[in-house]
Amino acid sequence: MTGLAPGSPASFFTVRHAEEEHVWVVAATDKHLEATLAVVAEPAPGGGGRRRFHVVTLVHYRNWAGPVYFNVIRPFHHLVVGGMARTAAKAR
Repeated sequence: MTGLAPGSPASFFTVRHAEEEHVWVVAATDKHLEATLAVVAEPAPGGGGRRRFHVVTLVHYRNWAGPVYFNVIRPFHHLVVGGMARTAAKAR
């Protein structure tokens, strides 16, 4: 399945690890930082086939400009990550 094989592209991300219907870990790198996004799915309380999703982001600074760059976008981080995740999911 597309979007699950390690090394495959998912929009501007690269898949690092995936287990269908459970976890999806992707990363994106630019000259200032490397961002990792993980989405973990679990059955929602009460069942009914619903799922709860946990989203985790990690940022690794690649040089001195990384913290400066990230602090500028920090107030919008949740919007940026949400948009990137939606775009990657649609591409999948």
